[in-house]
Amino acid sequence: MRKLITSFLLILLTTGFVYAQSGWYGDNPLEIPGDYRAVTFVDANTGTIVSLSIWGNPNGAIYRTTDGGINWNLQVITSNSLLAVSFINANTGTAVGVDMILRTTN
Repeated sequence: MRKLITSFLLILLTTGFVYAQSGWYGDNPLEIPGDYRAVTFVDANTGTIVSLSIWGNPNGAIYRTTDGGINWNLQVITSNSLLAVSFINANTGTAVGVDMILRTTN
């Protein structure tokens, strides 16, 4: 019985170490300016980031990727900082900022 318990504990401990994630890591460092406030992905490829400022200005910006974050394209620069973003599918989303709400359907 003792040998069975020892074997079980050894398997349990070994399995935990084999499958445990060692920590967070940068997949693809963004080379876009701004103070990022929120990010959302609707699938493995399509994502959106909103930022608080761009190039030190108090404006917000929206960036979008369609290739899983390899490339990010500037979509719009706003007159106010953006703080949150949410998409229900690849085309329909809302960004919320200081004194503004932006919505897109394309």
